[in-house]
Amino acid sequence: MKRKTILMVITNLNYGGAQRVFYNLSVELSKRYHVVECVFNFDSGHAFKTGNEVYTLDVKAGKSFLGKLYNFYLRCKRLAEIKRKINADVCISHLEGADYINILSRQREKVVCCLHGSKLYDENIEGFTGWLRKSLLIPFLYKRSGFLVAVSRGVRQEFITHFGIDKSKIRYIPNFFYPEEIKQKSTENIPQVWNDLFHISPLTYMTVGRLVRQKNIEGFIRLAAASVRLTRSKWFILGDGELFQSLYAYAKKLGLQVYSWDDTNSGKLEDYDLYFVGYMKNPFAWLKKTDWFILTSGWEGFPMVIGEAMACGTPTISTDCQTGPREFLSDKDYPDSPIVTHSLERYGILIPLLTNRLSDESFNKLAFDLTHLAKDKTLRNQYAEQSNVRIQSFTPEYIVPQWCEVIDN
Repeated sequence: MKRKTILMVITNLNYGGAQRVFYNLSVELSKRYHVVECVFNFDSGHAFKTGNEVYTLDVKAGKSFLGKLYNFYLRCKRLAEIKRKINADVCISHLEGADYINILSRQREKVVCCLHGSKLYDENIEGFTGWLRKSLLIPFLYKRSGFLVAVSRGVRQEFITHFGIDKSKIRYIPNFFYPEEIKQKSTENIPQVWNDLFHISPLTYMTVGRLVRQKNIEGFIRLAAASVRLTRSKWFILGDGELFQSLYAYAKKLGLQVYSWDDTNSGKLEDYDLYFVGYMKNPFAWLKKTDWFILTSGWEGFPMVIGEAMACGTPTISTDCQTGPREFLSDKDYPDSPIVTHSLERYGILIPLLTNRLSDESFNKLAFDLTHLAKDKTLRNQYAEQSNVRIQSFTPEYIVPQWCEVIDN
């Protein structure tokens, strides 16, 4: 029997969470279908190579409004040509830009859009363009998709409630992980000087991610500043990004002793409070070393890094974003209103969003409570064990068959 041809489309294939999800899904679907990939262009590199056939639309974004509009038309036209050329049965797109051209280039194939994040709470969707996307493009175009797959229950509900999507056309299918592979990578060595630092430090915290607005690294730094005044602890930031300089300056302003990977640092490594370690190809080996992983994001879809920390057996503290973290750390539904203090859940600790709305008094109280909890080795070991249990719900064996149902239905 002839295998179905699946076309997978994404804006780029650089080092991003959605790109990693694209790669994993492409690899797994290739075991059952003929999978072809398509990317807008390779200007930002080709980090994830599956070995599948890859097309590029080779169209840049354009600079002027008319240029952007024309290039958008070209992308739709070229994607339609590729769909006809390979005789695609299903086209699955990832990220909003790819979703739009997938929907508008529809031929005879089934169109599926994978929704990776919240649109309602994404603070980068702002101004006139943001209003245009939220009020017109998102509700108008996504209603014309064949089917939508949301990576979290919160994102699914958001599209039903706020963007008017028929609930029969949208399904929740979480992303998946390879726990054993992550666990194996977590056993690799890190430089000895850092390894020693983890052993001599009484309490260590870590966050991993791009230094961008969404991740709210300011909240992590502010927690560090409040906590080091209460007890000896070390705070590590793994990642690089556009906000590095401003975050470094912010940490210094709060009185922290700050180490930076790209600076000439004086003094011994153990003398610092906060460490900008930079991008690490294998963050799992670092996650395994730390006592606690902390995610301070302002909004998320399905934060892969929580699952990766769980696979490393590292207990997690996370802000209770409108979508995402609660589905990892709790068995409970989303609360009617945002939480205002920490909450001990079955698989980790949820904390309120670390925004300016949280008063200094509430913030300092939160830092005090978290420091007390973090010292509890029994609680830490309990969450480490529960993390290993929880991540088994997000393996390919459970998740990929759900994608096959969408494709074959």
